Parts: sequence; structure tokens; C-alpha cells
Amino acid sequence: MSTLKADTIQNTTGGAVTLTGQSAAKAWCSWNMNNTNTIENSFGVASLSDDGTGTNGINFSSAMSGANDFCVATSFYESTVVDANVLKVNSAPTASKIVVLGGEYQNGSTNVAVDFELAYAVIHGDLA
Repeated sequence: MSTLKADTIQNTTGGAVTLTGQSAAKAWCSWNMNNTNTIENSFGVASLSDDGTGTNGINFSSAMSGANDFCVATSFYESTVVDANVLKVNSAPTASKIVVLGGEYQNGSTNVAVDFELAYAVIHGDLA
């Protein structure tokens, strides 16, 4: 049996290797939206931005090949007034950032945004 060990694998022109038939997550993150926006664990995420109550920007370590990559997000919020636990994309994504909006609940005729206790996002697509 042979063992292959390498720190970096590149294609013949020095760029990223194309993985045929695979679609591994290029970035993922779990964080606490409530007060601190602290990253609990991540891969391919450089930082978070606080874009308002219940809204965070996820800044990628490496840019994606385009803005139309796929993000799956969910969250946890323990409350009797909030009946939602799904994050959604809040504005047009870019190749280096996606903005997600957390929960909102109806208070009379007004939607009220809330910061989730825990939030999770996974981003699929191709790196630039």
C-alpha cells in the first residue's frame, strides 16, 4: 500500500484542483446571535458582521466563484413568543459574503426581529 502526503494539491496551471462529481461544503459556521455574535465553530468563515437585530453577515475566508451559491441555515431560539427557527437570506449575496436574517414574530401589526441563541449555516458552491 502506498501513502500520499501533501500540503497543497494544485492543477497543472497552479490553480485549485477541480473535484469531479463532489459537492462538499465550502464554508460552514455555528454562532451565537444573542448579544455577542460569537463564532462557536466554523470552516471557511473569516468573521461575522452584526447587521442589525437578528441579522448577521457571514464573511468567507475564500471568495466563491459567484454570488449564487447555496446556503442552508437554521437556528435555535427558546421562547414562547417566537415560532420560527429558520434563518433566511436577507439581501443579495456576494461572492465573499452572505447576509442571513433570524427570527421575527408578529407583535400586533409589526414584525419584531430577534437574535437567535444559536445559528447554523452551510454554504455550497465553487470557490473562485
